[in-house]
Amino acid sequence: MREFKSLGREAMAIRGDFGSQGDVKNLFTEVDRYFGRLDGFVNNAAAIPTRKYFLDTSVDEMTHIIKTNLIGPMACLREAAKRMSKALGGNGGSIVNVSSISSIIRMAPADKTYIAVAIYVCAGTRTSSPG
Repeated sequence: MREFKSLGREAMAIRGDFGSQGDVKNLFTEVDRYFGRLDGFVNNAAAIPTRKYFLDTSVDEMTHIIKTNLIGPMACLREAAKRMSKALGGNGGSIVNVSSISSIIRMAPADKTYIAVAIYVCAGTRTSSPG
């Protein structure tokens, strides 16, 4: 933040839980209030699972990973795209979705839910662009 501001740029960081739709809505409400528009968005959620094998992973742990690492970023992608889409009156912009290297190379031991979500985020990024 200091580096951006030292360059005369506007920036803000908003802490929130990507697994919480209320926090996602708050994030974009604050951006709208502070900036009035959105030009770029870095989408970086990370609920890192405990290092255990998939067969030992509870449904609650899987749900947390999916909500935080998949549903949250997809909700943010939707909200950011709504604000930037030229077809919807925006000025265009860039969205960077950050995922995991585990989506393309085998990481062992790795939680299968985490890997599946990382693969989906990468695929979703490629298919989200209108162009």
